[in-house]
Amino acid sequence: MKKILCAAMLISLASPSFTFAGTITTGSVSNPGVAITGQRGTLPVQPLGQLSNNVSLGIAYSANTYAATTKHLNGTKMYGSSAGDTKIFFQDSTTGTLVTAPGNSDSSAFSSGWSSL
Repeated sequence: MKKILCAAMLISLASPSFTFAGTITTGSVSNPGVAITGQRGTLPVQPLGQLSNNVSLGIAYSANTYAATTKHLNGTKMYGSSAGDTKIFFQDSTTGTLVTAPGNSDSSAFSSGWSSL
């Protein structure tokens, strides 16, 4: 799980132009287990990480901030973090895929129903 959160944090180093084995927009959820790449401006696309099997990533981003959530298909917790906040948040969930991305691109995405580790 730490690898996934680190990969999500690396996204903050890239501009809002990144892909999950295909393009994902702010407010979207990736397919499980995909490769994450990023591109800054016109520089070449760079690999940022690989989600584990059955793990999805939800992302909301702007030019300067992001919030990311992760969840395993068989897990009962979601985890999240955001730019500008050192906390890792968690929320109870049911088994199944991650269906929604964070609603905001900063730590306010975790203000209701989330606890910090």
